[in-house]
Amino acid sequence: MTLSQNVAPAADKPVSGVEGGQDVFVARQPILDRGKRLFGYELLFRGGLENVCPPVDSNRAASHVLQAAWLTFGLPALIGQDKAFVNFTRDLLLAGYGETLPVESTVIELLETIDGDPDVVEACQQLKKKGYLIALDDFVYRPELDPLLKLADIVKIVVSETDLEEQAEQVRRLASPNTKLLAEMVETRDEYKQAVKVGCSYFQGYFFFRPEIVKGRTLSGSRLAYLKLLQAVTAPDLNIDELDRIIRSDVSIAHRLMKYLGSAAFGFRGTVSSVRQGLVLLGKEQTRRWVSLIALGEMGRSKPEEVLVNAALRAKLCELIGEEAGMADRKPDLFLLGALSLIDTMLDQPMSDVLAELPLADDLSSALSGGTSALRPVLEFVLSYERGDWESCAAHCRELGVAETLVFQHYREAATWAADALKG
Repeated sequence: MTLSQNVAPAADKPVSGVEGGQDVFVARQPILDRGKRLFGYELLFRGGLENVCPPVDSNRAASHVLQAAWLTFGLPALIGQDKAFVNFTRDLLLAGYGETLPVESTVIELLETIDGDPDVVEACQQLKKKGYLIALDDFVYRPELDPLLKLADIVKIVVSETDLEEQAEQVRRLASPNTKLLAEMVETRDEYKQAVKVGCSYFQGYFFFRPEIVKGRTLSGSRLAYLKLLQAVTAPDLNIDELDRIIRSDVSIAHRLMKYLGSAAFGFRGTVSSVRQGLVLLGKEQTRRWVSLIALGEMGRSKPEEVLVNAALRAKLCELIGEEAGMADRKPDLFLLGALSLIDTMLDQPMSDVLAELPLADDLSSALSGGTSALRPVLEFVLSYERGDWESCAAHCRELGVAETLVFQHYREAATWAADALKG
């Protein structure tokens, strides 16, 4: 039988019209070096499309930017390959939030309200040991800042409010020899020239660029929990203890686990007394399957049920086709390839933005984004089969070494599996 003879397969108050989320705004202002090349961006709090910082508590503003950078947009989407200057209050610094951001692209910018007390100094020393850069914001010399000056990589001086030569001299006298000066709020050519004259290495202000507002949308609290779950389960080194912690923190996820353990898809006998026991019984491969389907289903809850059914079917079919093509050792990745192939539809986000948040193997990420990967032909085959493009299907079968006569059998097995798995 040829393919053409087979049967073709058919957080806060939500914003109005957006289920389970809200609009989020953050501004980014470029920072240039002495050659007027882009060095990085300062990320700034915004409450809406109006390009000013509203009067809010500094902890709230800094927390908003941290959450936006990490959870809503993803830092790479905001800054690319450059540096992100992220403001920290004393509370956020001591709580250890600096280490949630990538060390290679983050500058920890201490607000001017922070003094160099022992706790702050110790926190900064730990960050420096891990490779983070430290910047002091809106610098005006006070003796309390002496310990921080010795640790600072960058000191920001407000051009319009300070005696630049005096401030620059104090920094050179008291700071580390490697500390750089950054002139901020540069608004005129004369201010820029003066900043260059006193030895500033970096420049920021309206003379170069105004802050640019970026708008995004949060996931609701429950959807964030499922995103964390998906991040954990797609990590190359699956950590059962970490999964157990995440699942136990959300009663609804734990309840779904128990229901799935009793479903026809798994066929367990006896009782399960804990989340961790259930995960151990499932094993790592089955855990990846179950968690990815549950997480995808919950994150795409506003989408038609058929979207999740199709994702589950694709997952199993990619696994079956890939196994026949000699990729049995990649079964977990093949399953995730199919399962995640509709995640952009579920989240209403570009695939590139979603992939930036998931710790996938490079070839799996490339396959999902349409790049060159040994796994990509498997997904291309599945997509061709869905479209009923039999000529393309046959070509992919030849490329993969898959018998055309077995394809419909694999499809039927995948459809049955998906239906059973989603009953739980």
